[in-house]
Amino acid sequence: MEKKFYEMLIKMLEKGQLSISEITRQFKKQGYDQHRLIITGYLRALKDLGHVMERDIPPSKVYSIAHHSSSKYHKDIYVLLGERLAKLDPDKRFDVGVYVLSTLFHRPCFKHELKLAGLSPMTTEWTRECVGSNLKEYRQAVKRINIPSDDPAYEFVDKKNNPITEIGVEVLCGITREVVDLDGLYVKYQQMKLG
Repeated sequence: MEKKFYEMLIKMLEKGQLSISEITRQFKKQGYDQHRLIITGYLRALKDLGHVMERDIPPSKVYSIAHHSSSKYHKDIYVLLGERLAKLDPDKRFDVGVYVLSTLFHRPCFKHELKLAGLSPMTTEWTRECVGSNLKEYRQAVKRINIPSDDPAYEFVDKKNNPITEIGVEVLCGITREVVDLDGLYVKYQQMKLG
């Protein structure tokens, strides 16, 4: 029973980060009606063992599969991006996050996606709320996570001589180095400047 419970949890988290409430609901749908505190304790134990990661996304904690190079389970793009953005100047995090997600997805990024990366939506010199007629189409294209129907989307304002794209490229390269085996192809600890 314990192994099946663990396998069910991992299957849920393969699809993306989930809150304790959502995990509890999904278990209940599958016939496991456990109290929320039991699920919370189980998740915290798995976090301590390094099987799952816990993140604060107010007002809740969310859980995702921990990254193990020998495992088939990996962090999702939102976790990877959030970790990189946390190391940046706070004034640039939102702009870089919008730049990276919209560049990767070829579409504006939604408020929910930004929250998954640890960002609070705003409008800045380099980003703006998207009001295009294609938002419904973009929202329907997202299948891995649930985007609320009224969720606003944000897009990057492409201006010449902006510093955000260079930082965004560095963030994308860092994510690539983390998830792709590049051993033997680059110097790991050398500082490199983009030319």
